[in-house]
Amino acid sequence: MITVYTGNYNLISQDFYNKTIDSLDLNLISCTCGHSGCLIRYGSYKRNVQLTDRVLSLSVVRVYCKACGHTHALLLSSMIPYSLIPLILHVRLIHAYEHEIGFRNILAEQYLVDENNLKSIIRNYRLHWKQRLLSMRLPFPDIPSLVSACFSLFSRQFMQIKSTSNKLFSCQHNLTRQVLFYPLSLRKRRYIKLMKQEKQQEVALMRYGAIAPIIAGLDERYPSKTAFFAEISAKGLMGPDGTAADTKQGYAPLRTPPYQRSLVWG
Repeated sequence: MITVYTGNYNLISQDFYNKTIDSLDLNLISCTCGHSGCLIRYGSYKRNVQLTDRVLSLSVVRVYCKACGHTHALLLSSMIPYSLIPLILHVRLIHAYEHEIGFRNILAEQYLVDENNLKSIIRNYRLHWKQRLLSMRLPFPDIPSLVSACFSLFSRQFMQIKSTSNKLFSCQHNLTRQVLFYPLSLRKRRYIKLMKQEKQQEVALMRYGAIAPIIAGLDERYPSKTAFFAEISAKGLMGPDGTAADTKQGYAPLRTPPYQRSLVWG
């Protein structure tokens, strides 16, 4: 799936879609497999979109990758995969839910959106997206920044529930380029990097805590035999016969026979 970035999130029509897709140069778009210049048009399919007063039957173009053999639908960034309701309405409803300002005015404008649609949107937001926005401090309801951040961090459109691979491309001045910019500030990028490092350290400590007691002959204070030998050598605790001078700490002879593979503790 490939999403084409557009600046107008209020306009969804067949004519606007056709002009946007016709302005693309498929040779400049890379497939989700990483290859470029391998996409060709591969037919189309009908997709319904709920507008303010009617349901639009939109003809969506498919492309085929000659490298990996996968097909992709070309969607606009104002659309959400597998959802009939446009992105702008999702954002308005979620914004009203977060600020507790009510949905009456929004639903009064949308003749085709009922309470069931509203409950479904809020439920999906709470289950799949609310914690993501909070943890990454994503901009809301700034739609352009929100869309770019979701693709950069999660490789999917905002409020996209299924984990289908999705790529974002920007269309500016009738040229298409892959969106490689990172929408978050340097401070936020460092914060995300630190979060990943802390998580890796926690996993490493947890693993070590689990296997340390079963390492043959080693006390939990020493991660390896090398660390044990290094400490006692630095303290001058090694005697001329290869044994630890301080026997009160329970150190066994350091020079064990060849057949003895682990340290023997007293």
